[in-house]
Amino acid sequence: MAATMFDATVKLEHTDSQDVSLGTLIQKDMTEFGHTAGTENTDAQTLPKVKMDYPRKQIMKQDDKLKVMIYLNTAATEAGSSNALVFKFRIPVTMKNIRSGAIFENTLVWGQFTAKMTSTASKVWAVSNWLTIAEYSVPAQVEIKLGQAIQDARVDSALSIYGTYVA
Repeated sequence: MAATMFDATVKLEHTDSQDVSLGTLIQKDMTEFGHTAGTENTDAQTLPKVKMDYPRKQIMKQDDKLKVMIYLNTAATEAGSSNALVFKFRIPVTMKNIRSGAIFENTLVWGQFTAKMTSTASKVWAVSNWLTIAEYSVPAQVEIKLGQAIQDARVDSALSIYGTYVA
């Protein structure tokens, strides 16, 4: 069976450690990342860019969470077998070590997140509310801001979120 891309709107949500929303960092339709039916766009030059100062003053602190969420535009039904969900992230961030003051750029990827949306045989996702795909907890003594100081504007600040399921 072929993979089907989620027809969904994606948002990055900043919450505190108790899951209280502190703000939406970015919200885009999944097609805005240049992905097409079951095909991931891996060309960083064509992915949307995230500017370092966007959004201003939105700094995630220790124990805060960065949540990747989707709102389905159409219902989705997973095939009869599990392990059919595939998500890939490329989220550019700038991190600051509070103790040393060192600032460094990082690109968060799927493996650094805790999965919240799991694969189950014949699972149906309805069009009703925001679903949390995964979350990243900010480590101790670190602050994070979405975006990077642009060294190579074509690739460094590229943002990608891709998700498919087997229908």
